[in-house]
Amino acid sequence: MLLDYLNYEGKKFSKSRSVGVFGDNARETGIASNIWRFYLAYIRPENQDSTFSWEDFATKNNSELLNNLGNFINRPLNFLAKFFSSVIPNMTNMQPDDVTFLARVNGILKKYLTCMEHCQLRDGLRHLLSISHLGNGYLQTQKPWVLFKSVDTVERAGVVTGIACNIAALLGVLLRPFMPSFSDEIFKQCNVPPRLRNLIPIVRNDGYTICFLPQGHRIGEVSYVDTTPPHFLTGLPIVPAPLFKRIEPEDVKRFQKMYSSE
Repeated sequence: MLLDYLNYEGKKFSKSRSVGVFGDNARETGIASNIWRFYLAYIRPENQDSTFSWEDFATKNNSELLNNLGNFINRPLNFLAKFFSSVIPNMTNMQPDDVTFLARVNGILKKYLTCMEHCQLRDGLRHLLSISHLGNGYLQTQKPWVLFKSVDTVERAGVVTGIACNIAALLGVLLRPFMPSFSDEIFKQCNVPPRLRNLIPIVRNDGYTICFLPQGHRIGEVSYVDTTPPHFLTGLPIVPAPLFKRIEPEDVKRFQKMYSSE
């Protein structure tokens, strides 16, 4: 695939004029390499010129990684650890909402696979993020933390939690080409079997997601909580060790000054 041009803050990258941030000095920012991989894929100039912007970099990190992807991965795993002893419950009694959710996930998954087959990495990444966004909406609608409070609905809470944990494992597979270390952390926390840590089982299943974590599966240690956990996680006795860090406005200003000719 032929790519167009990537500009820097509305200007052309120029090593001689010190305009832009380059591979040999990106480490100076203290931003993890996987975050760079994520953002450069997100703005990849596949169909037209694109622009690297520090403000947009911070926005995508804080909104898409922290609040969207990281939040969705974290919520069901922590809920499973706290209320189901880290063991996937029975998920057989699915309701129409669950079937609809999984159908929508599979629809987006098909688009992701098509994009990756055609080296359309930018759109593939955005489809991946659409799945985590859909997952957050599913959790907010189903509210497993409320369902767990009643003996009459605790089974339903288990179905929702188990489904969400499986989609978290799916996202670990889809994220592998973009952020391999974060993908490994998802696999570790979900305790995904090595044979399922790639796209081959999905491709063999005609492009539909599979059950990564069946009933009775025990997840690994959940090593972090999101910086803004939902109410049902308040007071959860797990030492916070978030994979993603917020990029603050003062950081944006500092980076803009460091990598400009002014």
